[in-house]
Amino acid sequence: KSDVIMKSVDTSKINTNIDYNLNFPSDNYSLIFKWAAGIPIVGNNISDTKFYYTPSSFSSSIRVNSNLKEKVSRNNNLIEDYTLGLQRRFSFNYKIFDNTQLAYNKNIISDMSDYREKVLSSLKSGIITNSNESTNFNTSPSFGWFKPSISISTNYVWNKPLSSAINAANINLVKNNTFNISISPT
Repeated sequence: KSDVIMKSVDTSKINTNIDYNLNFPSDNYSLIFKWAAGIPIVGNNISDTKFYYTPSSFSSSIRVNSNLKEKVSRNNNLIEDYTLGLQRRFSFNYKIFDNTQLAYNKNIISDMSDYREKVLSSLKSGIITNSNESTNFNTSPSFGWFKPSISISTNYVWNKPLSSAINAANINLVKNNTFNISISPT
């Protein structure tokens, strides 16, 4: 029914979020290949390689959105439209070596409208309606005149149409691989 023929319309929206971000110091490394300094050709290159034993950063967030629309028709019928959504995000960045990085991100969206009265008591996250996950790996080691570069990225998206008559989902997976070589003889 349209809002025009309604006696009254009350709208209530609540948006809440919690964010947690943690950045690690950049001096958390160990020279794990220091023992290789005496190896001919590659020893000097890899002996100064820093291995970082902590990630670069970690972040997460939780967002809860509540929307309530109460309509009272002219004949005093109450029509209620309620949505309760939950969004969770996780992000992880890790610099393994000076020339090697890994990043991971995940975003999950849930519909908790069916759990309106028992969200806190049951601790349910609702019905997942969207999930997006991505991973990026980059490395570019240098061996004097030979410099390869490798990049791998994946993105996975899953979502469930809300108005679908059948139990179905849309799935999308994208993977990109890049390999470059630079040769600079001196």
